[in-house]
Amino acid sequence: MGNPVPIYTNRKSTAYTHTISYSFGSASETIRGGVNDSVTWTPPLDLASQIPNNKSGTCTITCTTYSGTTPVGSASVEITLTVPDNASTKPTVNMTLSPISSLGSAFSGLYIQNLTKVDGEISASGKYGASIKSTQMVIGGSPYTSGYLTQTGNVAVTGKATDSRGYVGSIDKTIAVIPYSKPAVLPATGQKSVICGRCNEIGSYTETGTYLRIIAKRSYSTITANGVQKNFCTLRFRVNGGEWQTL
Repeated sequence: MGNPVPIYTNRKSTAYTHTISYSFGSASETIRGGVNDSVTWTPPLDLASQIPNNKSGTCTITCTTYSGTTPVGSASVEITLTVPDNASTKPTVNMTLSPISSLGSAFSGLYIQNLTKVDGEISASGKYGASIKSTQMVIGGSPYTSGYLTQTGNVAVTGKATDSRGYVGSIDKTIAVIPYSKPAVLPATGQKSVICGRCNEIGSYTETGTYLRIIAKRSYSTITANGVQKNFCTLRFRVNGGEWQTL
């Protein structure tokens, strides 16, 4: 459909003219009357509406021969009309994206690695009578269900819709995912391990000390949006069974 088809009459006499017509599904129409040797017909795309659940169908071309105004006979041939797989026939797809998380309002609207899921709303409509059979969201090249985002940086999100002909329409968007990993307590610079021991008031370790000396450092991923840091890290300690205290 949409491509020209040459139709030849192979007429037996120059005294004859011909009327060429077609029928396809419930659609039928005269292509041209008064044809001599041939005519070129471009099947219109709207004939796709006759086959909403198929990619192709059988079309009957009929040639009726006239001597003057008197019909003297007719002949028919069948051709296959195929709905082209292109932008004019694929489904139209729209997609809205928003982050889902249990974080506080300070992180609203942010995509954060391992803390945020994606809510994707896909709407689609088929063309020329086709209906939508399925939709799918693809993130970073893999089908997305409902898990936390693991990719970082500018991540490609594609919304897909498959129609009743099996043709697929799509729309592409990009989301910015902020890298994040859980905070950790690590050995301080120059130390092989986190140090925790009893000490005296000047910090010298002693088994009879009434003070506690801890040497450690913290590591955490900062979450920054529009130049503003959204998260901060506090290092705390507690004696087993006791209350947390800021270090």
